[in-house]
Amino acid sequence: LLSAMGKPKKGKARKSGPKLAPSRWGGSRKKKVSPLDLRDLKDAKALAKTLTSMEGGEGAVPAAPEVQDPAQPLPDEQPTYDGLLTSLGVEGQADDDDSVSQSSVVAPSDTDEEGDAQALPNDLKAEPLAREEIDKDDSATDSGDDSDADDSELLTQAPVSQGRLDRFGMFDEPAPTSHSDGGPTRWPIGPFTRAVVEPEADDYLTSCPSSKSFTPGAEYGLHPMMEEKWQTLSRDDDMGADESVLFHCMSSYRDVLFYEQSHINGDKVRKVAMLHLANHVRKAHNRWRWNMDAITVALSSGTPLPDEESVRDQGPARTRVLVLCAFRSIAFNLASWFTSLLSQKKTVRRLDLLTERYLPGDDSVPNTFPEHAHLFSGSSNDRFVFGAAVSRRSVTLFTRLAESDIIFASPLGLRGLVKADHGYTEHTDLLSSVEIMYVDRADALKMQNWEHVLESCRATNCPPVNLGQCDIRRLRRPAADGLLRAYRQTIVFADGKSPDFLAILNEGPRTRKQKRNASVVDGEDELRVALGRKHSDVIRNRNHRGTIRLSKPCSSGVVSTVTASGVSKQAFLSVQCTTLVDTTTRHLKAFEERFWNAGGSSLEGLVIIVPSYLELISIRKLLRNDKRHVAFIYEYTNQVDLRRLRREFNKRSCSALITTERYFWYRPSLPRFEHIFFFKPLETPALYVQIMRRAINPSCATVLTLFSRFDVFALERLCGESMAKKMAKSEGNKLFAFC
Repeated sequence: LLSAMGKPKKGKARKSGPKLAPSRWGGSRKKKVSPLDLRDLKDAKALAKTLTSMEGGEGAVPAAPEVQDPAQPLPDEQPTYDGLLTSLGVEGQADDDDSVSQSSVVAPSDTDEEGDAQALPNDLKAEPLAREEIDKDDSATDSGDDSDADDSELLTQAPVSQGRLDRFGMFDEPAPTSHSDGGPTRWPIGPFTRAVVEPEADDYLTSCPSSKSFTPGAEYGLHPMMEEKWQTLSRDDDMGADESVLFHCMSSYRDVLFYEQSHINGDKVRKVAMLHLANHVRKAHNRWRWNMDAITVALSSGTPLPDEESVRDQGPARTRVLVLCAFRSIAFNLASWFTSLLSQKKTVRRLDLLTERYLPGDDSVPNTFPEHAHLFSGSSNDRFVFGAAVSRRSVTLFTRLAESDIIFASPLGLRGLVKADHGYTEHTDLLSSVEIMYVDRADALKMQNWEHVLESCRATNCPPVNLGQCDIRRLRRPAADGLLRAYRQTIVFADGKSPDFLAILNEGPRTRKQKRNASVVDGEDELRVALGRKHSDVIRNRNHRGTIRLSKPCSSGVVSTVTASGVSKQAFLSVQCTTLVDTTTRHLKAFEERFWNAGGSSLEGLVIIVPSYLELISIRKLLRNDKRHVAFIYEYTNQVDLRRLRREFNKRSCSALITTERYFWYRPSLPRFEHIFFFKPLETPALYVQIMRRAINPSCATVLTLFSRFDVFALERLCGESMAKKMAKSEGNKLFAFC
């Protein structure tokens, strides 16, 4: 509509394929010249001028036109919205058809699929279903009754059934232009006595159910069939107060940080998360279908719509939910539970393909502790991405990402797809309309590569490069205002606290760097000013509804458990650090002065554990002039060198062995040692217990750990909450001993 207001850009066209359009931000970009492109400043001015002439006021948004009798000619001074689109040659939303996406994307051709396959990384090229298999599945006849009660809603009914605790209808409530100055407050919610709510607890949170059993129903807007499916899915799980409070907090559409996911309740809380996501997707799909039927009836009968704002139910893209998880085995469980909750009378297509590609692997992991076995059971491949689409009679897996309602991906696979390092691409448009982002086991993702997680967050809710065939009559107001990030709910599950997990909530979409003069006004900002909707005071990179952090007190850490097992000397040395940036430098200086030169270099059978490969490189550079033979083992060491270095350390041919926490997290096997040194407190307390069991003589072993005031969360898991606070407030070079 915007580009149709003026003349299209002039550009040289190739002999075949889409036209080339010059990039506004410098260079050239290959893209399809679309009639719905928000990039050009001229288009924004043309739209503002047209809207002003239609309404008669400056910067005003045109109201819904009154539909008259089609047989009577309309006056020239009162053009209708549909008539304007027809005169410009812009087609509206397609009629009710399951094969058409919610953003009116035209059915792809063979050329489009090949183009998408070339844009994928090498590991993901084989991920989409083959063309002949897609045609075979799409031509298959669906089973079941077509008159599904869940899928055939009357126009006289509301698009989404509202319950007492159902907040889906308030998903697009206006964002406040001012925020309270008060910071986060501690508000006990059920068993989570350390819960933190920001900005403050409202009536919805205070009405949290206090029952010890979790039985969600119509009060949350659940369909009776979905409620029945949930009872079947959670039959073998003991759902209690923790799961009830968690689902209630997620239903508030605030950002939720859940720090209590472990191997004990891992499957239970994942099922609760999938229930919330499936419930949201079902309501959104039903609302879209109801609005589609209402528009069809209004156009055929010539009656006006009751409310034009009520049909604004979509964003620039179709994808509404993004799920980030560590391994394919986790994605298999999440996708299976999601389709099971939505199946009802729907047919689940390509479920066998999900089992074939994502289930391989041994379910039993021998010779490991329970936390490791629960996380690494099944396929541990960490490079994948696939989508699922919900239609009237089926739930289809492995659909094209542009036609998917939910995307399951790993940070590595998603970053390779959107190519976040190269700025905006056409693939980032897939994530421009994400309404809920769910991050599972953030502690496991941190062990893989945390930068991939941050880049995936920055690529979400970015302004689209091309709107494609999106019907702007049904575009949500936050999408036009560029505030989709402020309306997105982010759910993070992790085992333990970390500042990095909280940083996900504050990570917004990547801002566009203008390569022209700074005085040039962005076309989107010009459009918002012309429409009178400039929200300069709204915090764009955070959920405007608030944040909930759920955690329980940690009275005693694992240090007492290790002491009871026979390790009688556990010392923690404080390092004075003023800023987070100089933490590694101060720790490295304390290692050299307070440990290595003070007698640590003379210890036999010494193991040094550093957090990551970067700290290992710093220590290797520090010890390059040392005459003693020191072995270095990390996650990139091949098997031949690994066996050789372990054999040398066992024979004491090398006096010290330096390794990383990430290496031990992937391969929980460490040679038996006599003394051990931790460069920083371990993030995973289960690893600390397993490492201490490898001591040859626990009563004579020396255990020393360096820490600073920025490691308070890791200290809580090791030493307990009260002791960690005391240690974090201590001065530098102070020693704490646990005997």
